[in-house]
Amino acid sequence: MSDKRPSEGRGKGLGPESDAGHGEGIGWRLEEEESGDFGYLVPPLPAITRERSDLFNSLVALFVEKNADAVFGKASSRTQLMDLLKGLCERRRLLLEKTTADALVEAALSNVSGFGAFDFFLSDDSIEEISLSGLVQNVFVYKRGVGWLKTNCVINSLDFAVNAVNKMARALGRRLTFQTPRLNAQLPDGSRLHASIAPVCLNSIEVCIRKFREQPFSLPELVANGTISGDAAAFLWLALATDSSVLIAGNTGSGKTTLLNTLFSFVQLSDRIVVTEDTPELSLLHPHCVRIVANEDIGLSLSELVKDTLRMRPDRVVIGEVRSRDEVKALF
Repeated sequence: MSDKRPSEGRGKGLGPESDAGHGEGIGWRLEEEESGDFGYLVPPLPAITRERSDLFNSLVALFVEKNADAVFGKASSRTQLMDLLKGLCERRRLLLEKTTADALVEAALSNVSGFGAFDFFLSDDSIEEISLSGLVQNVFVYKRGVGWLKTNCVINSLDFAVNAVNKMARALGRRLTFQTPRLNAQLPDGSRLHASIAPVCLNSIEVCIRKFREQPFSLPELVANGTISGDAAAFLWLALATDSSVLIAGNTGSGKTTLLNTLFSFVQLSDRIVVTEDTPELSLLHPHCVRIVANEDIGLSLSELVKDTLRMRPDRVVIGEVRSRDEVKALF
């Protein structure tokens, strides 16, 4: 590669010059700002023009072929991608500017070590929810204080979407396949993931990611925000201090997990706590805390694990969420 070649023609970045069938190795594209009523714009990736997308696809495919299911850190993956790009350029007798090569490697790194297009939304702290409702459809995001916004990002490859979801769920040993067409999991940053494919989902694939604050809300913040009154907070403080059982109920997105997290500021740090969840969501600071997670894929239901908690000498038992009759029966 060389950085002495005259500047290559300026493109509009990945997406604006690509159609739905172009760049399947990329798996996603960005639409032009003028082509839709977008409330949230992902900036175009520099230097990845139509002319370079074939090189990009070859780079990603070669990396995946060489590494299969291996897991690498971003630093080692970046080094390997740069070496592979050099080899591709030598075989194809191509000269790239350093800025172009770096852009290709960073974009490929996002696909192979990160979550591709989803990385943009996951890095934005103002976004609370990310929703994909099918292939060749715009991703929507829920922005704090604003509501749902249409983005200029379109996912156009089922393979890319499924691979991204499976990387997100890898920590819990779960995979989205035709044998297990739906899953619930947690991302490394604590965000909650739900996804499904056909035959469960008629839109090929749906993905919903709920992001949580890196620093959980404190109860004084909830009172200051008007989420809960001072009197109600004082009552709950008393309830926790007297070892009462507390049941938190509410609809989707109503703040059940947020409230439960804040209530643990009233629980002594010396208490032994056993937490049972279907998908890990709670963020507890207590040092003597055991967390067990249900996994339907291997036949471990939440109701079975709830019974196990009573054999673990807990001071507090926490059931993250109950939905079915069996789970409610086990809880009570």
